Amino acid sequence: MKILLNTLPKGKSEEIFDTLEPLINAEGMDWEPLELILKLEINNQNPNYYLHGDINTKGRFICSKGLESFEDTLKSDFDVLVTFDEKEFSIDNDDVFLMQTGEVIFDLDNLLRETIFTSRPIAHCCEENCPEFEKLIALVGAEQDIDDRWLNLRNMFKEETN
Repeated sequence: MKILLNTLPKGKSEEIFDTLEPLINAEGMDWEPLELILKLEINNQNPNYYLHGDINTKGRFICSKGLESFEDTLKSDFDVLVTFDEKEFSIDNDDVFLMQTGEVIFDLDNLLRETIFTSRPIAHCCEENCPEFEKLIALVGAEQDIDDRWLNLRNMFKEETN
């Protein structure tokens, strides 16, 4: 997804993007993207462009408990500054993008991927009490008694209380 900075109206405007293009063939994808909608609010204060993006991503994921696929929607957002003025802003900030004189295209793809990937939970489950996980637990059965030969080993790692 690209925006042409030199065609944006002065002041505030809004664009809506509906494409999976930034997620197709992205590295590190362990889920299937189904839909990506970006609502982008732009405040053009040339030479500075303030961007706020609200992202809704629908995808097919693998439940980390039950190991079955499920659909879910990830919601995330970002606020960044795109500028041509390197004197006015600190470029060490990850939320500031410095454009070179003559550049007119700002590519949102990397920003979108990073924002979406960091919004995904580490343990992504279909629901709190995953029915497939409950089935797996039932198949494994109740905890069996521990062989007495292993009790000493287990007790070695218990903290002593004084």
